Amino acid sequence: MQYTVLSDGRIRVEAVNFGEKIRIDFELDCQDERCKINDIFAPQSYKKELIEIVKHERC
Repeated sequence: MQYTVLSDGRIRVEAVNFGEKIRIDFELDCQDERCKINDIFAPQSYKKELIEIVKHERC
């Protein structure tokens, strides 16, 4: 696995999963020396996709 800090503050993880190359960006929310994942981008915002599913009650 390779980790990179991007200019927008996200963390990019690149790896190979069962022969398939993957790249996922994580947006972190850090406070008091603790960080939580705020959103996952693979490549679109997972958080926004979930909000749309709930809002429209369909996938």
